[in-house]
Amino acid sequence: EYCQQHNLSVRQRLDLFLDICAAVQHAHQRLIIHRDLKPSNILVTAEGQVKLLDFGIAKALDASASKADLSLPGTHLMTPEYASPEQLTGASITTTSDVYSLGVVLFELLTGQRPFQFASRQPHEVARVLSQHAPPLMSQVRKSVVGSRKSEGSKKPAFLPTTDYRLPTTLLKGDLDNIVIRALQPEPN
Repeated sequence: EYCQQHNLSVRQRLDLFLDICAAVQHAHQRLIIHRDLKPSNILVTAEGQVKLLDFGIAKALDASASKADLSLPGTHLMTPEYASPEQLTGASITTTSDVYSLGVVLFELLTGQRPFQFASRQPHEVARVLSQHAPPLMSQVRKSVVGSRKSEGSKKPAFLPTTDYRLPTTLLKGDLDNIVIRALQPEPN
């Protein structure tokens, strides 16, 4: 919403995303995994300062602090569309889980849509899609968003450029595509 309201360029969006990464790094340096990174948990103040919200399902990596982990084994406390494959399958969670979610957030920040579409929000359905489909390149899906909502069906993309500003597809090719594809790999290693 902040990017759309301020009509931010790709460079400005990336600068904002770097601030998001710095906030996540701050948590990781304190051995905390957020586990629910998504646009609604990222606040940008009127001054453009990034704040991470809702550490309700965060996990402490420090063994002495593990009692503060609010989630229980076997439960699926997450937002499936942004959850890493290991979260969806109940595998071991590390900081790479947040890196995966950051990849989804950056993809959406630059294209206006998420990298994957799911028939349902059930963790097993989301995990199935992630295991069977490679993430798309941002530079290729961008074309389907600009000027067309039909590719999303009845769902409205998170970002639609205004008529006088479009995120150039050429700026998403190369390094940006590679960074996001790397973050969205299903294997944490």
